Amino acid sequence: MTRLAEIQALCEKEGVRFIDLKALDLPGRLHHLTLPVDQLNQSVLDEGVGFDGSSYGFAKTESSDMVLIPDVTTLSFDPFREAP
Repeated sequence: MTRLAEIQALCEKEGVRFIDLKALDLPGRLHHLTLPVDQLNQSVLDEGVGFDGSSYGFAKTESSDMVLIPDVTTLSFDPFREAP
């Protein structure tokens, strides 16, 4: 079973509806990107999700395209989310 298949099976078993990719900016503030669980695919795991790095303080607006690649070894359930 692939890592993607394991994650999808866990999400189905636990009724997970959203995947929240979290990252810290340079000053240490928490940011996140939320995806519906059905958008999780091998491409997201391998190539990541594009985001605007200027919102995180990583780059100036004109050169701020960045990619967040999930580290699946840190997968956990967020007890503070209303929807699983």
